[in-house]
Amino acid sequence: MDKYENYINSNQLSVVDGMIDWVRVVDKNNVVLYANKKMQEDLGDEIIGKKCYDVLCRSKKCEYCISSITLEDGSIMRKQSNFGNKTYMIVSSPLISDSGEIEGSVEVFRDITNEVLLAEKINEKNKKMSDDITFAKNMQNRMLPPKGMYDGLNIDYLYESSDALSGDFFDVFEIDENKTGVYICDVVGHGVTASLLTIFVRQSLRTIAKGDIKINTIMKELHKTFLALNLDYDKYFS
Repeated sequence: MDKYENYINSNQLSVVDGMIDWVRVVDKNNVVLYANKKMQEDLGDEIIGKKCYDVLCRSKKCEYCISSITLEDGSIMRKQSNFGNKTYMIVSSPLISDSGEIEGSVEVFRDITNEVLLAEKINEKNKKMSDDITFAKNMQNRMLPPKGMYDGLNIDYLYESSDALSGDFFDVFEIDENKTGVYICDVVGHGVTASLLTIFVRQSLRTIAKGDIKINTIMKELHKTFLALNLDYDKYFS
């Protein structure tokens, strides 16, 4: 072990043993020349002098060995790997001798397990949210009135929302055998909240506007029903 540390010291490599990351130096023969205190505490001090892949309980060299690339051309490389139940981001940098030759690769292993788990949870929640938005969009589109004739009135349209879910909506529906209701609704904002309010408006109007009822009565009843929701003042529609 001493000769490896002396070798590293001769190449003026300074490794901070107080680091929480694993740090090791690997030579061109894949032999571990040095490992910092944290790595030795976690994996044992007998790792010095072993093949780099033996230290990580592998029988052969990694298929994608970033240290090999670093040792070949001096590139700083990085990759993500799993060891046991943990995930590490590994960065390899060249160890340059006084003569300018690449003598080894300095590898830093950072435990990113928590970050990876958090990213997976966020992705899972984002997927669920995306699925919910897609479902809501399909529902909103299916609530559009059928195209065709309404008491002699030919209805045709092209509906394109600016976002996945829209606050803009319209409807055509039969009030009675002599009347057809037509309206365009603009709910403030976009997204889930706005789309839910369009559904509220549609269902409320279709319930209220029945039989021989005047337009001002319909609007009063709709306003009354909306106020009963007790929403924030910034939620409204026209």
